[in-house]
Order: sequence, then structure tokens, then C-alpha cells
Amino acid sequence: MNPECPACPGFTFLPGNVLSKSNTLQRLFSRHVRPDERSILRLTEFIAVSFQLAYTWLYLQGSELCWPFAIAGSVLFAWVCLKKDIPAESLLYLFYIAMGVYGWVHTGGEWLETTWPLYKHSALLVLSVLVWFAMACYLRKKLRSAKPLADAFTTVFSVGATVLMVNAVHFNWFWWMIIDSVAIYLYFSRKLYLGSLLFLIYAVMAIDGFFKIGWFT
Repeated sequence: MNPECPACPGFTFLPGNVLSKSNTLQRLFSRHVRPDERSILRLTEFIAVSFQLAYTWLYLQGSELCWPFAIAGSVLFAWVCLKKDIPAESLLYLFYIAMGVYGWVHTGGEWLETTWPLYKHSALLVLSVLVWFAMACYLRKKLRSAKPLADAFTTVFSVGATVLMVNAVHFNWFWWMIIDSVAIYLYFSRKLYLGSLLFLIYAVMAIDGFFKIGWFT
């Protein structure tokens, strides 16, 4: 029953359909997983992992079709991570959505590997560590993340690794090796087993990229 205005009997503040939509949105973005949502969550995780793998394969093939999969997979993972109480990871996927749009618009160009001087690497590392600890404290106190340290680590250092990537710095692969290893633990601890497997694949790819072994190229 809709709430009525005390001064105007019979007048409701909100129509029933508006209340229904509001409740649906609250359930959708709530971090509480209801029993009837668990199967939906598992299916969404499966689709998100499939999209991310499709993105990776198409990217390695040099196809522009990789970007829609990257964006769609990130949208789905953002919701899954929110439901699994790792909100910083969810925020990271919003960043990936923006990067996917950017990549789609600016497709093309030649990858010319560069190097950074030590002071640039040091500055990025120190800044990332400071932001990591600050975010971890915020996640623990304000957002009640299930895994604040790991949640903040993967988010902050992934942004740092992306900075290295867009500048074509080869050392970005070393960052991804560490990040993906932490992500394996983070996703596995939140029972996102397919997501954990995805990051295991990414960790192997990062090792391949850093040492230039050629497993994936």
C-alpha cells in the first residue's frame, strides 16, 4: 500500500509502479546477495569471464571487435564485485569501461616500447602505495569491504599499471604479474572461482609479456 498524505486522505506520495521500480533498483545495487540472486550472480560471472576472454583473444588478433567485449565484461564484473563486497574492485571496472570506450575510439597506432627513468618509476610506486593505504582505510571504515587491503591493492595498482601501459613502458608486465596474483586470492576468497581462474590466465600472460617468451603471440 502506498503512503498517504495525512492532510490529504486518498492522495499518495508515490505511485505503486514508482515504488516498485525503486525497490527493484535497491535490490539490484544492494551489496546483500539474496538466495534467489545466487544463480544469477554465478551466471553473470560466467558471462563476464567469457566476455573478458573474448576481449583478450580478439585484442591479440588485432580486431577492433575486442572493445565491445571489454566494455560489456567490465559492466558485468562491476555489478558482480559490488554484490561480493569488494567495492573498490567494482569501481576499478568503471575505470576499465572508460578505458574501453577510449580504446574503441582511438583504435590504431603503433606500439613503440619505451623506458622510464628510475625517478619516474619510484614516484609512481610511492604514490600508489600511499593511495593504497588511504583507500584500504576508507574501505574498512566507511564501505566495509570484505577484503580492504586486497580490494584496494588491485584497484590502485591496476590504475598505476595502466599508466605504464598507455606509455608503452615494458615494466608494466611486472606490475600485472603482482596485481593478477593478488586478484587470484581476492576473487577466490569471495568465491568468484571463475574470476580467479581468469586472473590466473592473466598472470601467465603477464609472465609471458615480461619475459617475452611468446606463448600468446
